[in-house]
Amino acid sequence: SAYESVNYNIATGKFNLTWKDLTYQASERVWQRVGTISGNGKGTFTVMLGSNNIYAIDKISNFATVNICKEEANNDPENQIVNSGLVRKGISSVGTLHMYPGTMISCDAGSISAKNAVIQGSILCAKDITISNTVTLESATLEAGSDAVGDGKLILGSVIVEDTKNYLEAKLSNKGKSQLSISGTV
Repeated sequence: SAYESVNYNIATGKFNLTWKDLTYQASERVWQRVGTISGNGKGTFTVMLGSNNIYAIDKISNFATVNICKEEANNDPENQIVNSGLVRKGISSVGTLHMYPGTMISCDAGSISAKNAVIQGSILCAKDITISNTVTLESATLEAGSDAVGDGKLILGSVIVEDTKNYLEAKLSNKGKSQLSISGTV
């Protein structure tokens, strides 16, 4: 009933954290969210999303692995996206980002950086997206940049393509050149 925001920071150290059905229920004028969830580079953070719910986190950083999955497992990569999350300031310093089918992550004011990623039947949207080593794509969408945040660099190392239903989008630079780059093999 009060119009206050909720913002808790969580530091997991080397331990694993699994968060089930991380949602917020609030009127449109109240912004309730978790602050920064961070590790020390060794643990795993797993978010299990419930159906048709939205969760909000300011930032996720410094984990060996980050898993974004549905509360009820379904391994169909073409699953309809109904489980979504907003990570406002982005995801950084992650060893492996794994997005399971039927999930969507949007970073409206931040970027995403990971060494490796497996994106299956999911949508990943951010200001800039960098996967420096290897990304595996299966019915995946990666969208870098928007009219609201600008930028739009999509920087990938090696790309493994599991099917032909993948979509990659990056904005053009001021000189009209694509900001999509792949430094490794496809």
